[in-house]
Amino acid sequence: MSEFPIYTPLDRELPRATRFAFGLGQVAEGLKNFGFNFFVLFYYNSVLGLPGSLCGLAIGIALIFDAVSDPVMGSISDNHRSKWGRRHPFMVAAALPLALSFFGLFAPPAGLGSTGLFLWLTSFAVVTRLMMTVYHVPHIALGAELTANFGERTRIVATRQIFGYIAAFVMAAVGFGYFFSDERGGRMNPEAYAPFALFMSAVMVLTILASAWWTRDQIPFLFYPSCIPSASSSARCLPPDSTRSGKRAQPLFSALWAGRSARSFRSSDG
Repeated sequence: MSEFPIYTPLDRELPRATRFAFGLGQVAEGLKNFGFNFFVLFYYNSVLGLPGSLCGLAIGIALIFDAVSDPVMGSISDNHRSKWGRRHPFMVAAALPLALSFFGLFAPPAGLGSTGLFLWLTSFAVVTRLMMTVYHVPHIALGAELTANFGERTRIVATRQIFGYIAAFVMAAVGFGYFFSDERGGRMNPEAYAPFALFMSAVMVLTILASAWWTRDQIPFLFYPSCIPSASSSARCLPPDSTRSGKRAQPLFSALWAGRSARSFRSSDG
């Protein structure tokens, strides 16, 4: 008999409104990806004149930082305890900093040379990705904790992905159809980028806060695992009351090693 009872997310179907609210939270990441994929490099290279090599280096530094911050944020969120759960506090806290950093990415001070633009791009790309990590990692984890029902989890993921694609398509229509229309000078108009970024930032804040607010009623049903299963042992997880009394999730590196030793991970890792 195990020391602690096995506890998993409730095997249940979620209200349609809850799936909608969770999926709405993907809009912010969809907008961030759209901005980076379609505008950041073009803006700094073609509009502001920063050499492509420096643009690529700045984005590369941000990606390396992102690779480190993602698992760290996952560990921090897993070990967090509050009456608002492990996920919602970070989702709410990241909303405004994410919006400000994304706006700053498209609002460098006038008169910066190549070095200044490179440092500005690097700094705000790193901070934007960091704030997205603080929000998005807990948000993704929230989706897995809402239910243990396989079909319901599939619908949750599908809803989240649909919202991400809708956000990108709608923002492309708004961006190219209004902010960067030919009448406004197109994408070569440097004055169009700050208003565009401000609009996207406002949408990010509103959708993040709406997603967190409309899923807050699910907090009492979220589970609090005390361990991560490995290939040689089954998962033993604490119920919420036991976890809040002092039992904590595994530390970062132990969790990463346990996850990597799992059979499913090794098979996918090749």
